[in-house]
Amino acid sequence: MGARLRRALLDAAPESSRDDLDTALAQVNFTDIALGSLETTIFDRAIETIDAEFEDQPLVRASLLQSVATTLESLGILERALDPQERALEIRRAALGDRHTDTIRSMHMLGNLLHTQGRLEEAEEWLRRSLDLRREVLGQEHPATLTSMNSLGVVLRASGQLAEAEECFRETLEARRRVLEEDDPAIANSMSSLAVLLEQLGEFDEAEPHVARGLRGPASGAGARSSGHARLDREPRGASPFAGQAG
Repeated sequence: MGARLRRALLDAAPESSRDDLDTALAQVNFTDIALGSLETTIFDRAIETIDAEFEDQPLVRASLLQSVATTLESLGILERALDPQERALEIRRAALGDRHTDTIRSMHMLGNLLHTQGRLEEAEEWLRRSLDLRREVLGQEHPATLTSMNSLGVVLRASGQLAEAEECFRETLEARRRVLEEDDPAIANSMSSLAVLLEQLGEFDEAEPHVARGLRGPASGAGARSSGHARLDREPRGASPFAGQAG
């Protein structure tokens, strides 16, 4: 686990800063992988190192904090993930503005994290915001826009807003079929999301082919189906903190 975080942080840093970061991280014990001690022995020390080494480089700091938050969430340390996630977003909003693609990505990631914590109203707010901005900046059928739309649908389904969730899932699936190859995992993800909702609505005949296609997709789609929960689309990791302003 510690090695995974170290690699994620080095990958997220710009090439010109990696040697300095690598030297600073050498002081952090990344070999202690007991989950109960991760926060104090690895993550807290890593965040302290990031803040100290990149105080005058806010965009680098934001990218590294985003990597820490994503890793914490993936390990199920949800409460501890919130602070670096919110800080990454705050820095990007101040430095880049709300319409920059990196800022929007952090909004989306915050929405996903809040959903995982069960804070559905807050999750819905951030996912709606990221979806609206991606529509404006990237376009209606950009893959990132469709990721936000599917994730919003999952939150709406979880909060009982089934009619709007169905609209999100159907629109996402139709758009992904237009812009992606049929064997793209995102299409299986959309079909799995829609199938879970249709089963919840009692529309078993329509759900069946979507279930079958979802089960032929990636393991994450099958797992989401078997557990009874549609999976939120996840943002790709390691995105550059210096992607250009879109729109």
